[in-house]
Amino acid sequence: MTHRSKRMKKDDGDGFQIVLTIVLKINSIIMYKYRFVNIVIILLLVVILYSCTDNPTEPKPEPKQYIPVDTARMYDWTYKTGTFPTNDYYVLDTSNIYFATGGIAVKYDGNQFITLNMGDNRFYAQTVSPLDKECVFFGGEKRGVNFDYIPVVKRYMNGVVDTYVLPSDTNDAIYTLFAISQEKFWAISRRGVAYYYDNGNIKVFNSKKFRSFHIFNS
Repeated sequence: MTHRSKRMKKDDGDGFQIVLTIVLKINSIIMYKYRFVNIVIILLLVVILYSCTDNPTEPKPEPKQYIPVDTARMYDWTYKTGTFPTNDYYVLDTSNIYFATGGIAVKYDGNQFITLNMGDNRFYAQTVSPLDKECVFFGGEKRGVNFDYIPVVKRYMNGVVDTYVLPSDTNDAIYTLFAISQEKFWAISRRGVAYYYDNGNIKVFNSKKFRSFHIFNS
């Protein structure tokens, strides 16, 4: 009886040890499984945070799109028709628009076209460069009776005309002009000669490069 009871106790102890071993194995498996899940969750969080902006709680702004503005629709347009050709023109404002017609010099005052008296009916205006509405320069040529012509610039200031005859050894005319001040201007002739006028002093730059040169009035 005693020997049998001892054997039963030994079997019970072995069974308990087996059960305990199984429980520990299951627990280790569960812990390993959850550890793997935790690693996956941490990696997902890292990826999400890395892909976010500085402020992940705010949505990303929409990319800016350039939408051109149709400024022509912002104004009421009217049209005026002149009875002259136009070689060059300059707009100071809607009441001061100047034209070089290849012949006469013309101003549009907002209502009508006015022929400016340049004091010389042999002057043909080819280009124009105003400083302001009181001081406007015209460039062109002065034609002779034998179909010869020389490069000339005229300054129209408050109705008074001053004439600047530029040196040339052949027939030529001013086709590009840029006024710097009341006493200074640049002029380019049709043959590519550049003139710099400074209060009575004239510098001449003769180069073929100037034949395709154009000064943009600003």
